[in-house]
Amino acid sequence: MELFKYGGYVGKVLRVELTTSNIKTEPLKEEYVKKFIGGRGLAAKMLFDELSAKTNPFSPQNKLIFITGPLTGSGVPGTSRFVLTTKSPETNIYTYTVAGGGFGPALKRSGYDAVIIEGESSEPVWLFIDNGKATLKDASRLWGTPVFEATRLIKENVGYDVSIATIGPAGERLVKIAAVITDDRRAAARGGPGAVMGSKKLKAIAVRGKQTLRIANREVFSNTFKQIHENIRVQPGPWKEFPETGTQSGPRKNDAWGILPTKNWQEAVFEGATRISHPSLREKFVIKDKGCPGCPVKCTKVTLVKDGTYAGALTDGPEYETLYALGSACGVDVPEAIITADMLCDNFGLDTISTGVTIAWAMECFEREILSLEDTDGLELRFGNHKAMVKAVKKIAYKEGNLGQLLAGGSREASQKIGKGTERYAMQVKGLELGGYDPRGSRGMAIVFACGPRGGCHHAYGVSAFIEIPQGNALQSKGKGQLVYETARLRILLDSSPICAFLASRVPLPLLTTLISSVTGMDLTVEKVKKIASRTMNVERAFNAREGLNEKDDVLPERLMTEPLPSGPNKNQIITQEEFQLMKREFYEAAKWDLTTGLPTRSTLEALGLKEVADQLAL
Repeated sequence: MELFKYGGYVGKVLRVELTTSNIKTEPLKEEYVKKFIGGRGLAAKMLFDELSAKTNPFSPQNKLIFITGPLTGSGVPGTSRFVLTTKSPETNIYTYTVAGGGFGPALKRSGYDAVIIEGESSEPVWLFIDNGKATLKDASRLWGTPVFEATRLIKENVGYDVSIATIGPAGERLVKIAAVITDDRRAAARGGPGAVMGSKKLKAIAVRGKQTLRIANREVFSNTFKQIHENIRVQPGPWKEFPETGTQSGPRKNDAWGILPTKNWQEAVFEGATRISHPSLREKFVIKDKGCPGCPVKCTKVTLVKDGTYAGALTDGPEYETLYALGSACGVDVPEAIITADMLCDNFGLDTISTGVTIAWAMECFEREILSLEDTDGLELRFGNHKAMVKAVKKIAYKEGNLGQLLAGGSREASQKIGKGTERYAMQVKGLELGGYDPRGSRGMAIVFACGPRGGCHHAYGVSAFIEIPQGNALQSKGKGQLVYETARLRILLDSSPICAFLASRVPLPLLTTLISSVTGMDLTVEKVKKIASRTMNVERAFNAREGLNEKDDVLPERLMTEPLPSGPNKNQIITQEEFQLMKREFYEAAKWDLTTGLPTRSTLEALGLKEVADQLAL
């Protein structure tokens, strides 16, 4: 077989049409690789090209794109990742999600850079990719089983050396906040890709193989590899203690900063923050430090509840976002319950952020006597009631009872069903529940949430709070649009390579550029990769524009702009309409989008080599 032009790629895409069970191999497009690198960027363009506007996310026409990047499988710390892209059933717009662990490198070794799933099977199936050979197998025995059981059954069937991505009962039941979970408990979760997989009756994908990665410039790669390891040795992560704390120091740190969303974002400090943070978690529950393949940082903290009501609960984490969503957002300061709920989300196949924040919305509605005991199936769904929170997780996953049916679509859909002004308590943007950083104490996060391509997510455009707060200008609005534009472009490059965002400070942009160049053989500069990032940003924006979104959809939950924080370091802070519009205008100006509509202009798209995108939008 002729080698692909660039190193780092297999050069092949697997297309699986489930309606007809047709499986074929297609070449990876060289011009797209050069324009988008891989991962997030390449998948965004694939989805834009292949999906018609207004496609129902649950229709056979929707696509699931599992994709790697040129660094996947290179052995560089933090590059053990894959991206999953689709149209979200929760938000009805573009979504992508990134996950670490062993699945990404195994997919590359199996002989493919990407797998495109389309159509809809009439019966449950699972896909097995074994060293370049792909087959669909009967999943009737697997259908209905939780993630951990399905994973065990597949490994018993084909061998324990496979890597697996599967859905649980939530995905099968089309719960719109359902996740895809790997065999090493990494989650591709935001926006409900697990529900799309369930709609196609695809239970799992298992991969293994022996494909080796070709490095274009071995000498430069080796030197860069050594430099990255030296950077990690000096400081192994975003802070020196990161291998010990992981992200579990987040609740305590964000509480001190006054940006820890608490009781459904009514507050931004939590009296129970230390109980659900490092070092308390490490002293009482952490039994092992674990990392992705090839990464020496080992930031994952395996936790075990050894006694009490929740004895036996075991999970990889919980990470900060889970501690916030199932912890402070719900007023829960019982770590045993959070660990249990985290484990259940993994086993049932749920996004922990959307699950926790949606339960928090229900708790506020219950406390305000808008939801009754009949609505909650008898659960006293009050802030701090950890037992009710844990029970609610299962109800959502199985769409069980009145409460499960109500919450299975996320907080926006639930609030639309209930009405009665509950929309103002739904902490979401464009249908996606917010990550755990209150913009009232970190202004840049307002633009991260409002303008991000997949809705109220903290990841896609970067966590500006980590820059603003240490610099001491967190409450200033001027300059934040430009700041977020730069953090967004960096995050796009990290997700496209892909490489872990926690190692961004260890692999700064010039070093990342050299790394990608050495692997692929492309002649890249910092300015060239920034342009690639801008190209991806515009394709993502164009996808949502084609769905009818524009400036009017770049908003924040009403609470953040009308309710001053009642306590903490940022007491009385609020985001005014004036400063929000200022930041948004700055962001549009930096992106070179139309200041009135917030959409990419034809001149901007054509300057990025995206004339066909401009033509699609009829600009």
